[in-house]
Amino acid sequence: MTPDQVARVIQAFHPVWENTDSKIVAFADAHAGHGNFRNWAKVTAHTVRAMKRLDREQVDQDVLGLVFSKMSGRTE
Repeated sequence: MTPDQVARVIQAFHPVWENTDSKIVAFADAHAGHGNFRNWAKVTAHTVRAMKRLDREQVDQDVLGLVFSKMSGRTE
């Protein structure tokens, strides 16, 4: 997907992205989604778990930091 498509599609794909700032979505795409829906499914699954773990109601840089660390295989 192009960046414009990501901005539209991902926010409709899952409720976790519905009210997420478009800059956060673009950041997640640049670092993990890469315009690929399969990647976004993984990002979303990790994001949902990270939000529960961090007790967050909104996706932010801290949530994405945890997501990216899980996706890269790094341990905390």
